[in-house]
Amino acid sequence: MASSIDSAPDLLRPAGQPLVFQFSTDITVTSGFRYAVEVYESNNATDGTLIGTFYITPNADDEGYFDLSDVAEGRVAAPQTSTTIGTVEVVHTKTQATNYPNEAAVRKYTVKVGDYTGGTPTMNDSSVVYLLGGAQQISQGLHPDFSAYYPTSSSSKGWLTDRPLEVRSIYMTMAEEDEGVGVICHTTNLGTTTDWGQIKYELYKDGVAVQTDTASPSAQTVIDNNYYIFPIGPTNLKTSVFAGVWDDDWDQIRITGNNTAVPPVARTGQLVINRDCRPIKHDPVQLAWANTVGGFDYLRFDGRNLKTLQTESKDYRQSVGFAFNKWDRQTTPYHKTGKESYQLRNQLFTADERDLLQYAFRSKDVMFRVGTGDWLPCTIATNTYQVIPAASKTFDVTFRIDLAQDIRC
Repeated sequence: MASSIDSAPDLLRPAGQPLVFQFSTDITVTSGFRYAVEVYESNNATDGTLIGTFYITPNADDEGYFDLSDVAEGRVAAPQTSTTIGTVEVVHTKTQATNYPNEAAVRKYTVKVGDYTGGTPTMNDSSVVYLLGGAQQISQGLHPDFSAYYPTSSSSKGWLTDRPLEVRSIYMTMAEEDEGVGVICHTTNLGTTTDWGQIKYELYKDGVAVQTDTASPSAQTVIDNNYYIFPIGPTNLKTSVFAGVWDDDWDQIRITGNNTAVPPVARTGQLVINRDCRPIKHDPVQLAWANTVGGFDYLRFDGRNLKTLQTESKDYRQSVGFAFNKWDRQTTPYHKTGKESYQLRNQLFTADERDLLQYAFRSKDVMFRVGTGDWLPCTIATNTYQVIPAASKTFDVTFRIDLAQDIRC
């Protein structure tokens, strides 16, 4: 006679959503009865480390409910850094053909339940779920389907992006100097068997593939090593996958997740990167953010991106004494800091790009890069964003970001 888990999230999914476990028991429930719940976190096939024990009071129907997201959200996230041949670097600049995160991107969570009437409870039932960063909404229902992001067929999206899948392709535009990465999870050890085993890179010029290369991802026993990070930005690919054979006159890049059959068969949507040839009069700003499905998305702002520096200080007054020079100071700042802001603008956004931007406003991890400079953290200072339904025209988009670092003065 024991308690059991009647309903639970399973497989791989984002941590930032209701992750509700429902319990019942076949013993007679008394006033002192509780469901004992243990939560374990692991980065391999074992149960791992106990990170919390909870005692749940049953409801009027003698059922118990537990939301794992209250525990797990914040413990996994899209990583800010990755490791390239032993060197830690900002994730968006990565240059290896395949790569793993340098932080907790995916973890295994085991939830165990038992009857508690005093003393040490015996755990009678358990359930496993694999969690990554991101969030799904209550409007999507309890335990919404996440299988579109498993690399199991050509009709799967596979890539962890909020960009839409259109006729088995995901489209984006990037300029020559842009950096960026894409993420696909190998799900065989994350609850869903897949034969995905190849990433195919193709560099196109005038509609013809002029260079082709492949990488070979595989299922890993270390859980977050199944979170594969691939270079997709032209700058990344020029110095890694296509190093020495890059064609400066490229017009398109295609990246596909395939199986290892001969010939290979697609197991993800095809990522199609079209060259951004829109006019550039100023240093562009590239914006990157952790999206709602545990990966990264990017947009580029080519308009006049105004930089503003705002300072604040606390002053004190001092006496100049009885013998002083005419240049001596009486008011002196003893604490002065600055805040750097950018007004981003793009006057030629497509409807899809404008729609995608809403996810940057919702992200807790946003970064930016001016021209070919370094990636820096930022916050989006503009609090309201209006999403206009798709139309056959371009849009003028502008908003402000603040550098998420103090300027020392």
